[in-house]
Amino acid sequence: MITHADEGPEFEPDDPLAVILRPGSDYLGPPPAVTRRSAAERCADGCSAGPPGPD
Repeated sequence: MITHADEGPEFEPDDPLAVILRPGSDYLGPPPAVTRRSAAERCADGCSAGPPGPD
């Protein structure tokens, strides 16, 4: 029997193979909110100063 792709997720949440192959939390990047907040802070620091003037 062939399982079609539209019948559900490829792996169930408690699939032992998915648990073993899941990357550890130390390999994952920061949450998206942390990245966005840092970019907003950089823009607030640099954007308000305007473009650099002629030397």
